[in-house]
Amino acid sequence: MKANFMSHPGAERVRAKIENEVLLIHTDDLPQYKKSGSIVRNSYFWALKSIAGRCSYGENWEYEAEVWFAVQRMLMSFSESGYLGLSETILEFPLGTEVPPVLRSVSTWISEEEWAVEKEKPEDSFNRSGKRDFNKKEKDDRKEKKTSSWRR
Repeated sequence: MKANFMSHPGAERVRAKIENEVLLIHTDDLPQYKKSGSIVRNSYFWALKSIAGRCSYGENWEYEAEVWFAVQRMLMSFSESGYLGLSETILEFPLGTEVPPVLRSVSTWISEEEWAVEKEKPEDSFNRSGKRDFNKKEKDDRKEKKTSSWRR
């Protein structure tokens, strides 16, 4: 059964794959925690993080088969709330992946090429711990400013 969702360029997405009976959600597609962000989006972040078997910063989050039903319920619930877009709550598997029955209602398939495309990262964002991520130029500028103020 294929979900009736087609991804489109620029859409939020949730790329996923299964390896050794573990559901992996691509690190670039994980919800972002923002200190002063939307309560719903922050709740979505904490809900997914709370049932992950492994959720290290900068790595794919891992979900063992025992919690797939909870993942499905959570994605369905946040999707039905109307506060998050369908593209943020549908797992996108590489074409040809056998999606387990418990995840089929919240899944679709995309081509290997689409799956491999990296999502553009905003220059000014917040990391998953709620701290501001500065791009390299900003970091260098801040370091220079700090160094020059010591010289006064």
